[in-house]
Amino acid sequence: MTRFVKFGYVAEGRVALLIDNGEVNQSLLKKYDIEYKQLLSMLRKQSVFSLQEVKHAVLEIDGSLSVLRKPEYEPPSAQDLGLETPSDNFAITVIDKGELLKMSMKGKEMDTDKVRIEMQKQGYDNIKDIAYAEYGEDGTLYIIPSKRKKNRTIIRNMT
Repeated sequence: MTRFVKFGYVAEGRVALLIDNGEVNQSLLKKYDIEYKQLLSMLRKQSVFSLQEVKHAVLEIDGSLSVLRKPEYEPPSAQDLGLETPSDNFAITVIDKGELLKMSMKGKEMDTDKVRIEMQKQGYDNIKDIAYAEYGEDGTLYIIPSKRKKNRTIIRNMT
C-alpha cells in the first residue's frame, strides 16, 4: 500500500481517477491527501517522469497507481518498428517438488508418459531428483534438478 494515501479510502475499496484525459483532478488529490511530489514519485515507479506523459492515472484500492500514457509517449513496439518477434512460449508446470502433476492446468492436457520418457532421456530416473519441470508448447521439457548436477544440458526437444 502506498503510505501517502489515506487508509480509510483505500480500505473501503474505492478507486479514484486522479488524472483524466491529461487533467489532474486536484480535488481528489486533496481528498486522498496526496501532494504533487508524492504523485510524481508514484508515477516514476511506473517509469513516467512527467505529468505531460499521462493520459489517465487510477489510484487502485491497494494504494498502487495504474497509468495509461498518452500515445505519443508510449515506447514503440516491435510491430511499430516493423520487426518480427518470436512467439511467446507457453509452458505448464509438470513436476513440482519431485511430484508429477496430473492436473497442472485446466484445459491443457499433458502426456505424463512423454514427460517420464523425456526426463529419463535427460538422465533422471527418479522423479524425486527433480525440483521443478515445465513442458513448453515448443516441445521442450525444462528441468531444474533438486540438487545441482555439473555439466548437464537440461533442455531437450520433446517432439
